[in-house]
Amino acid sequence: MYQGIVTLEAASVATMIEHYLATSEQVASKLVLVASDGEVAGVLLQRMPSSHHADDETWARVSRALADASPGAVVAAAAGNAGLASLFADDDLRVFAPVAPRFECGCSRGRVEGALRVAGRVEIEEALAADGQVEVVCEFCARRYLFSPDQARALFPADGAAAGTAPTRH
Repeated sequence: MYQGIVTLEAASVATMIEHYLATSEQVASKLVLVASDGEVAGVLLQRMPSSHHADDETWARVSRALADASPGAVVAAAAGNAGLASLFADDDLRVFAPVAPRFECGCSRGRVEGALRVAGRVEIEEALAADGQVEVVCEFCARRYLFSPDQARALFPADGAAAGTAPTRH
């Protein structure tokens, strides 16, 4: 039901990611990526959401330090705490335990059913008339959800209320 779309127009992958984080996630971020010999290293710097105007000078300083870092310094910083301490020597660093990246999508048949209820009976009937079934494809993981006419119509009980909920009053 929710989708954030941002333009991907920039000179580098790092700049595109910074733009996405600023416009979609609304988190001020700086990212430097270094590629060499088939490997990529990077440092992502994000301003804490709880920061205040008093932190503006610190944000500007650490952003400059990252922007001015040599490729070797970025690789060293990405490799561990000693490299980060060298890159941000004037700062009290707090490094969190690493978390392995993993693919995880929150889609489910139940969530898709909820989205179809929001779309409404008329739109579902139009889809059934056009295709003989309702198909929803998750735009994150590409999982397909198919609903036969009976399954799609069962989302809308005869009294007009969504299954298991009270009717909406306006």
